Amino acid sequence: MNKKIFIFNKIFLLLFFFVFEINSSLGKISEPENLIYGTIKINGINVKSNNSNISISIELNEIILSSYTIGNDPIAKNYYVLSIPIDSQNPQLPKTARPGDIASILINEVEAKKISIGQRGEVKNINIIIDGFLDNDDDRVPDVLEDLNADGNYNNDDTDNDGIPNYKDNDDDDDGILTVNEDSNFNGDPTDDDFDYDGIPNFLDDKVNELDSFTLIIPDSVYENVGIMANQGTIKIEKVLDNDMIITLNSYNTDRIIVPETVILLPGLQEVSFDLIIKDNNHTDCAKYVKIEASAKGWKCASKYIYIEDNEVNSKVCLSDIILILKILSDNIMNNHVLHLNHLNIDNKIGLEDVIYLLQINSHNDFN
Repeated sequence: MNKKIFIFNKIFLLLFFFVFEINSSLGKISEPENLIYGTIKINGINVKSNNSNISISIELNEIILSSYTIGNDPIAKNYYVLSIPIDSQNPQLPKTARPGDIASILINEVEAKKISIGQRGEVKNINIIIDGFLDNDDDRVPDVLEDLNADGNYNNDDTDNDGIPNYKDNDDDDDGILTVNEDSNFNGDPTDDDFDYDGIPNFLDDKVNELDSFTLIIPDSVYENVGIMANQGTIKIEKVLDNDMIITLNSYNTDRIIVPETVILLPGLQEVSFDLIIKDNNHTDCAKYVKIEASAKGWKCASKYIYIEDNEVNSKVCLSDIILILKILSDNIMNNHVLHLNHLNIDNKIGLEDVIYLLQINSHNDFN
């Protein structure tokens, strides 16, 4: 069963019994409530179940109808769940809504979205994206998500005990690597990178620098019509292990390259090979850079980009790839100006001023 569907079913059942239990305790059967659920993204960062200082609520006519604190129910995991009471009586019961009412979704009392209240018994997925939360240290982690103990006091969260609270510290674990540069998967979210799988993201874990590393070897470039490339990917380590090492592989574009889900490095060996499957979409389009990543518990992740050339005529490099290349070359020098593909203009073109800006970052110049 699809994982998302499975989680949804659990959430739905939880809400059903929750509503049933309340109604039973009141000795009456009320109208079915309107249920909404989803995920929250603040400044591009996914809110997780441990961010218990994040609350979401539904407000109608300045009255809170329902609220939920992230992580309050383990079954919901990283999802929020809101149950909106529906009523059609006259006069209308207090703290209820009617289908079609326009209500506000609030994140920590900040309006994130307006919605139209659905029909009785309707269950709807609404994922919330909200920007504009403060990020004092420009490390891409908003201040509200650096309140690790969720007590509302940002000043008593200091992971590296250097006297600088995390929300003002651009190197939260004092490992010499800026938090913004510990985003190893380049998705703009430093909070979801965890090399050693200990539940502590790399930007808060100075021990990740002590982990052993392995080498990922793949071709620099290939044409998209080559098909199966037997044993053209290799993982190498410098020491000999006593036990099996399970390595997880990931292609960031499975429409272009497929890799095995895992490979096993056997005891006594220092390398293992795997196949690459290069797919052909049979039409002229952009050449592509595709990221291949290898990870193993207790080891640093390794990744490398492979350039997939179009085998049809008029092959060209996409503008999005140019930005990606410049981003990698610049090593995200300017912490508060990390490049993302959504920085493209609406016409999918880049202006002269943007070219100058990108080159300034790449050359490490700070001039205006």
